[in-house]
Amino acid sequence: MTEAQLDRVSAWRKAHRKLLDLPGLTLLELALLLVVERRGVRDVARTVAGGARPDIGWSVRPDGRPDTRRELAALCRLPPGAAGLADLNAAIEGLVELGHLVVADDWSIGMTGWAEQQESPDAHRKREDRERARRAPKALPPGRDPDDGGTPPGQSTECPPQRTEDRGQKTDLNSGDDPRAQAGATPVKNAPPEPRTLGGRIGLTRVQFGLSVAKIAERSGIDAATIRRIEADEALPTRGELEVLARVLGDPDLATVDLPARDEGVVRDVAGQLHDARAALGTDEPRRLVDGGLVREVFAPVELVPTGTTLAEAWAVVIRRAAEQARRNAEDGRPGRDLEFFTLAWLGKPDRWRRFLANSALDQRRQQRAAPARASPRMTGPKNTELPPMVRRDEDDEET
Repeated sequence: MTEAQLDRVSAWRKAHRKLLDLPGLTLLELALLLVVERRGVRDVARTVAGGARPDIGWSVRPDGRPDTRRELAALCRLPPGAAGLADLNAAIEGLVELGHLVVADDWSIGMTGWAEQQESPDAHRKREDRERARRAPKALPPGRDPDDGGTPPGQSTECPPQRTEDRGQKTDLNSGDDPRAQAGATPVKNAPPEPRTLGGRIGLTRVQFGLSVAKIAERSGIDAATIRRIEADEALPTRGELEVLARVLGDPDLATVDLPARDEGVVRDVAGQLHDARAALGTDEPRRLVDGGLVREVFAPVELVPTGTTLAEAWAVVIRRAAEQARRNAEDGRPGRDLEFFTLAWLGKPDRWRRFLANSALDQRRQQRAAPARASPRMTGPKNTELPPMVRRDEDDEET
């Protein structure tokens, strides 16, 4: 197989039945493998984690740009929209984990071992000879006019007719009426950009190395739910967690990414305030250690802090008012589940955070209500409006 054969998309690529024998694949994963194998082309300039992979066949369009996820979903006959893309991403992640696909630094999708599965030079030459013989003009019967179904005058039988575009003549595709030509737009290779968010970078690096979220959680000690939230940019890792992920993913530069300033002193102060408030309400539990989860809970409502107030001051108001609300509910005989929900994660929700910050009526401790005086049993009995029988008899004697 020549080097030039691997650098272009052409008809010499054949379908490999060995793909149909791969065990443990879903129909979608099998269809995706066949699509990538059929559209594959080698590109030594495309890298995976900074390294060249000449054995990879990258799924590309005819103009050389890589196929997007949306195009691959359409080629696999998936439904349009978010549901189809979610199924495609799950199939890509599964095939990457099994080692059949890889994801390039520009998000291109490629097939491993693709170069070894292509036709040999001898098979390519034989197939080209058969194709050339099929396209050759057939011999005309004796007495048949060449102009009647034969080769056109002036056209050689060994050279196929040249298309208008190949002769450099003006066509609709290269005319000045094409808006793309007027705007000077040129196709850009490797159009998909690099991930712009920290979560996207972590997710891309994980997929490139064929690691699942469960495997990263096992190696890093960070729970899988937190890793998913970080990759979805729903949570920020701490500096310690980022260093662990950089070591597990093999990306040392990941540990140097800038993170928003989050003072651990504020975290300890807020956690201490909540612990003291819960202890005053009757709980007996140890103080929480500062970890990534506690840092995220404390700084979750940082965007909701009023102007001129620090995060620690706002938390002090929220905790104090929430404790007073729980105390009042207990005094009124309806404690409910106040202590169960009296946590930083619950109080930091936007609706509850705003509600406690706006309720200044909870700043004053309510005076304990005095219990009503208990009456004696004689006073609590029903009033007897009838006179005793003896009294009635005495009144009758006096009348007589």
